[in-house]
Amino acid sequence: MLTNDEKNYLKDLVKRELELFKKEQKMTVLWSELSFLKAEHEYGHFLEGLLEKLE
Repeated sequence: MLTNDEKNYLKDLVKRELELFKKEQKMTVLWSELSFLKAEHEYGHFLEGLLEKLE
């Protein structure tokens, strides 16, 4: 289980990554080798889903 501080940190991190992704339309982290991130479009959905789980 995450502490509130850890959860808030991760929320901020994911929000910044999502904003940058929407602006640039490309991945900024070196996670392109992950099998569930087949395309950059899916990466945006991945970030949005992650952010929902952290809320």
